[in-house]
Amino acid sequence: MKQIILSNLIIIIFINSLFSQVFSDYTYTGYEAVTSAGSVVAKEGGESSPFHNPSGLADINTLQINVGYSNLFNLPYLPYSNLSILLPTNFGNIGLSYQGISVEYQNNKLITEQAIGFSQGFYAQKDRNSTLSLGYTVNYLSINQGKTIVGEDLGSAGTVGLDLGIQATFRERHRIGAFIKNINNPSISDSFLPKRLNIGMAYSPYQEVMTSFTVSRLFGSSSTQYMSSLNYDVNKILSLSTGFQSNPNRIGAGFQLCLKNFEFGYGLLTHHVMPITHQISFGLRIG
Repeated sequence: MKQIILSNLIIIIFINSLFSQVFSDYTYTGYEAVTSAGSVVAKEGGESSPFHNPSGLADINTLQINVGYSNLFNLPYLPYSNLSILLPTNFGNIGLSYQGISVEYQNNKLITEQAIGFSQGFYAQKDRNSTLSLGYTVNYLSINQGKTIVGEDLGSAGTVGLDLGIQATFRERHRIGAFIKNINNPSISDSFLPKRLNIGMAYSPYQEVMTSFTVSRLFGSSSTQYMSSLNYDVNKILSLSTGFQSNPNRIGAGFQLCLKNFEFGYGLLTHHVMPITHQISFGLRIG
């Protein structure tokens, strides 16, 4: 009985949060973001680039396909999935992405949010010692409010959001990055979607280690989040990651296995009140 009451309470709180913001502000999409507690804005380009800084796409040189899945706070009725396809081209590297989150209860979807994105990242400047890359992501954001108990459709809506990112590197060891989400102030039903600014730096003391620090601020909020992370490539097969975030305090950790062109990652992210979120991801590199 207590578990049922708790489940219903969590659903109500989550739905109220969704409606108050119109669209969820989830900053941990993908394995890298989960294990780094969100500190990825200045990291080398990869699976997290379309979601957290599209300018990083300029770094990729192979076709990459990444799929991730988690139940937020380890709750089966809060499934979250993501997909990214990264493709190098001669006209700036591109990325296709998808995010989906829903609230499910008794086999009914109470509310569903989806984001389908197109990203591009390219070098504005590149020489032997430094690089400057720019990128953007155009997202189609949709929300479906499901049906009432009597079967009445509550309707759906959609809009377009624009994200911008920039990165600079010096001798492949020092990196800085910035990312603005929903810079065009998109809205649904006369309510503006969350707008966020992330600024960070990363440093690699040697090739197998990358450290990162990020400051994140949601526009209209009085609080600032501070995130830091450490990634260590033990060998060509195993990579370890961990991260820390303040306000609220959260810890991320995980590992990734690379076997030829295939990758498998597992990450977890704690919460100061809710249960741990577990994330699994699969990746494929071609070329």
